[in-house]
Amino acid sequence: MKRKIACLLACVLLCISFCSCGKQTSPVEDFTYEFEEGTVKITGYTGADREIVVPDTIEERPVTTIGEEAFSGYDLVSIVLPDTLKTIEKDAFYQCTNLKSIEVPDGVTEIGTRAFDKCEEIINVNLPDTLTLLDSAAFYECISLKEITIPKNLTELENALFYGCTSLENIVIPDNIEKIGKKVFYGCENLKSVTMSDTLIEKEKNNFDIFDGCPNVKINGILISEFNTCLLYTSPSPRDTER
Repeated sequence: MKRKIACLLACVLLCISFCSCGKQTSPVEDFTYEFEEGTVKITGYTGADREIVVPDTIEERPVTTIGEEAFSGYDLVSIVLPDTLKTIEKDAFYQCTNLKSIEVPDGVTEIGTRAFDKCEEIINVNLPDTLTLLDSAAFYECISLKEITIPKNLTELENALFYGCTSLENIVIPDNIEKIGKKVFYGCENLKSVTMSDTLIEKEKNNFDIFDGCPNVKINGILISEFNTCLLYTSPSPRDTER
């Protein structure tokens, strides 16, 4: 009887180890990495799996960074990032054209330039509110991206951030955004609705080429072609500013 109970407990523990997070952590030996002031930066992947779970720790040190070009061009389908992560460097997942699923965990503060450039199968991304930098072209030509929520601690949408995201349909730009860079939504041809504050509209009224190639987009319910006309007639004339 005791032997049966012991076997049952062993099976339960084995199931927990494999199923508590849905997937088993990928072997440490499948990653290349380097140490940085007591933390670990992942610099590459040498394994054969297309579904990867990055470990929380390596040699008892927390994994805090996915390094530059760490998974660039790799034939990933999904990746689970550790809760210890703080930074995703530039080009980290550049041209992972089959990557369909990624969760950016709470605690990440920076995502670098072109981090997910040409990840053509990603449909939606959840970005944590801990994020303070989402650098230029981070989601450049993510042509399947339909949904994304802009975190509340970002203050700027960097240049070409969603350039060529042809499946993006709706986006809400929260009040915390103070500046929009060049060509942020360029070529988002199916973008239909953008919501943004009147304050931001006033700041960016001379920068509405950010919606070039978005012929049917409405800003706060007004079609872009009409919106530009409205801006023209509501902006003060040189004569008015001289009074």
